[in-house]
Amino acid sequence: MTTTIVPIDTYITPVNSPIPTVVSKNLGSIDNKTMIKGETWNVGGGWTLTINAIDPKTASRQVWFTLYKDGSMVDDKVMNMGDTYSYNISNRYFSTKVDSILAGNKTDLVKFKDITYQTD
Repeated sequence: MTTTIVPIDTYITPVNSPIPTVVSKNLGSIDNKTMIKGETWNVGGGWTLTINAIDPKTASRQVWFTLYKDGSMVDDKVMNMGDTYSYNISNRYFSTKVDSILAGNKTDLVKFKDITYQTD
């Protein structure tokens, strides 16, 4: 897992990117993260992600997670595998793609990729 903090003035926003064009703070970036049900991940920059449930058996494979900023819940979402999630309210920014959801013998897994978050 690679974590990078880049000043926003050196970050080039790709075409059709969920990253806002105007962000007044630095952005953090993480390549990928694999999590299990019940796991809480301190992403950085005050962001925390908790996996509430994983359903790898439905046709669309789903994950239910809760996003926190500085200890306060900011969003609660159910996403399908392949979906991109973006939260951007009041200069608070977090984005990731639900890359894969896998059924294990004892534990189900979800892999997030291209995690970008605002540090402040």
